[in-house]
Amino acid sequence: MMTAFNKIQLIGILCSITGSSGLLCYSCNDIRISEDCMNAVECTGREECFTRADGYINGSVLYTAGCTYDMVPVGQRSQTFCSEVCNENLCNLDKCQLPVSPRCNITRPPRCLSCDLIEDPAQCKNLVQCQSDEMCFVRKVVIYGNTRYRLGCMNLQHCSAAPKQSSPSPALVGKCSDGTDSSCSLCCSEDHCNIKSCGSQRISVSDDHIYDLHLLKDERTCMDFNPTACAAFGSLNKEACKAIANVDNLCPASCGMCGHYGWTEWGEWSACSQSCNDGTSVRYRICVHQLDAARNQTCVGTGSDTKNCSIQPCAGIFHLKYELIPKVF
Repeated sequence: MMTAFNKIQLIGILCSITGSSGLLCYSCNDIRISEDCMNAVECTGREECFTRADGYINGSVLYTAGCTYDMVPVGQRSQTFCSEVCNENLCNLDKCQLPVSPRCNITRPPRCLSCDLIEDPAQCKNLVQCQSDEMCFVRKVVIYGNTRYRLGCMNLQHCSAAPKQSSPSPALVGKCSDGTDSSCSLCCSEDHCNIKSCGSQRISVSDDHIYDLHLLKDERTCMDFNPTACAAFGSLNKEACKAIANVDNLCPASCGMCGHYGWTEWGEWSACSQSCNDGTSVRYRICVHQLDAARNQTCVGTGSDTKNCSIQPCAGIFHLKYELIPKVF
């Protein structure tokens, strides 16, 4: 007969098996600086993230990071002088005073999770280091009736210049919403902040580090090239945009590509090609692709525009004729 204590134990075991996903932790062995670790793993059960610092007889210090259950593993070939645990996603890279490379001081661009059309940001384990002109982004989209997320690095020109609710960048056609949850269509400037802003493991992120994501507004030209085929793909496989090659190119609207590519505003008109009489003036615009996944998408229309111009009539050339008339005295 099962006692009350046994029942509690069984419930605890079942919860650990069927509960939510575990923490996401950095996992690397024998690193010297934090930039050496770009691997993340999902812990199991009640595991927490840990970092351990091991000192060696030659004076070097190597760091180990990963998942642990209750007790931090101790190195066997060294003297462990620091071991720390934490219980938030990707929290263990700044423990035990793990050094940061001098070239990556406080001005280092953020590290971001990068995944395309994932069910929950918390499931993303692919870490990328953004470039100096990028920050993290996350966007919630609906693909064939299912909520999905895009995460990665985004060029700063597509993120507002000031935290939240800033006006759109004048260089872009406009800002549009994905129609689901505007709070999950954003940029952010802290490490890993794009898995903290949306989804099941959403936590508070400082407003000082959250920015509006400016989607390229091109609804008029962003459409499925074959709506009937695109609908059929979705009825066959809800994950068709990822599972079937080139479906996202054929069905950009169904696959949530709209907003990630489009034209910039027209540039200024050039000077007239002629200094006088009739000439032409030209202006240009650029087809912008926010994501690598949208690189194969083509903006409908032309990238240049011309018009006739006329500044002033050219000065006429006159040929004067002189006729000698005899003078009568």
